Parts: sequence; C-alpha cells; structure tokens
Amino acid sequence: MQSWEDAASIPRSPVTPEYPSSYAYPDQRSPRTGRRHTGGWAVFGRLCALIYLLMIGIAVLLPDPRAIHAMKLDVAHVVQKVASRIAHMPAITVGDIASNIAAFIPVTLLLALGWRRVPLWVCGIVGMVLSAAGEMMQYLFPEVHRRPDIWNVVQNSIGAWIGVAIAAVIFQLFGRPHQEVR
Repeated sequence: MQSWEDAASIPRSPVTPEYPSSYAYPDQRSPRTGRRHTGGWAVFGRLCALIYLLMIGIAVLLPDPRAIHAMKLDVAHVVQKVASRIAHMPAITVGDIASNIAAFIPVTLLLALGWRRVPLWVCGIVGMVLSAAGEMMQYLFPEVHRRPDIWNVVQNSIGAWIGVAIAAVIFQLFGRPHQEVR
C-alpha cells in the first residue's frame, strides 16, 4: 500500500494543475465539488431569515385578533411617547402602521445579509411579494378572523425597502459592497 509521501512522487498528468498547499481560491470555489463556500455570517443570516419568516407567517395567520390588537396598542403607546406629534391619531392606527413597517425591515435586511450575491433590489421585491402573499392568505382563510388590507401591503413594502437601505449602508460601512450576481 502506498503512503502519502510515495503518492507525491507519482508523475502528474499534464492536464492536472498542481496547486501549492496554501492556494487561495479566488472565487471561493472548492476544487473538488465546484461549490462555493458559505461564510459563517451568511449561514447565520440565512438561519435568522428562515426563523423570522416563520414568525411572520405565524403572525399573519394568528387566529386571535385580540392578541394582534393588544400588540398593536402596545406598539402605539411606545411610538406615541417618542413622537408626540402623531398623538392626535387613534392609538390603534399608529400601532398598525408602525408594526406593519417595523415587521418587514428585518425580512429584507436578513435576506440581504444571508444571500449577499443576490442584488439588493431583488430582496426588496421579495419583501413586497411576501407581504402581498400574507394578505392574500388572510383573504383566502377567513376563519382566522383577520382583515386583509392593501394598505398593509404598502406599509410592509415600505418596511422592506427600509431594510434594503439599511443593508446597503451596512455593506458600505464595512467596505464590502454587496456582490452582484455574475
């Protein structure tokens, strides 16, 4: 049986390149599989995105409208304390708008951080589509006693694009611009 030291002395085929042991793959592809190595932060971002999307799905189809109403009032009271000028609006309206916008900021931020090779505008479109799908699910399943509203899609979409803007700022601050698909 040959040892590894003996294998090094075997002549190589002229078509097989010989790489130094410290060869750095310029496009991060594995020499054996051709697959890209995914960094630890990208994996973490993808996992967080998946968990957050599951939470959004549960919140969209939560069959207890009282729980949603109570959550929106809690959000409204916090927002109204911070921004006293909007105190003339009903608390439930403030909470509805603020929670709809805030809910979709992490969606696109996590998508952009988890899938850096996807253009940022695609992450924004995905956020808008997810919002529309959530409202459609509420419409298709009236037994959950939720009211679908086109304004929820608009507010969620605003949150999605805010998440894209935050991702763009993060990529610029850390000197690693978002990689476009080649």
